[in-house]
This record gives sequence, structure tokens and C-alpha cells, in this order.
Amino acid sequence: MQTIIVTVNQQGDKTALQIDGKVIATISKDNFNKGRYCGSFGVFGCCNNSRYPDAVEFISGCIENHFAGFGLNVIFE
Repeated sequence: MQTIIVTVNQQGDKTALQIDGKVIATISKDNFNKGRYCGSFGVFGCCNNSRYPDAVEFISGCIENHFAGFGLNVIFE
């Protein structure tokens, strides 16, 4: 099985998940719920009003599930 490496970078208040320098998902402060976070992986998954660890877990899971559909493993660095 092939493996995709997703790099996790902090960019100010936003966490960017990237493949080969291209941002595929983000986790940032929720504009409507103070102290909470939202995550986005395009049309494949999003969450809001979450604690930071929950948003990271949810978006990471969406990315893993998406690429598993193509028979690919995902490693987060």
C-alpha cells in the first residue's frame, strides 16, 4: 500500500495540513464561538464549535478515510 505524507504547519492562528506544499485542510479559530475551533477539508469534511484536539482528530480522520478509499495510507508529520 502506498503512503501519503501530510505535513502539519502552524501559520499564525491557523493550522494548515499540506501535501507537497499545497494546503488540503485547515483548522482555525471559530469566528462565531469564542475559544472554539473549526476545521475544513473541502467538501470531504468540516466541523465547528469544537475544542482544538477534537477538530484535529476529526479533520485527520476525514483525510485518512478519504485517502483510504483510494488504497492509500496517510502519515501526519
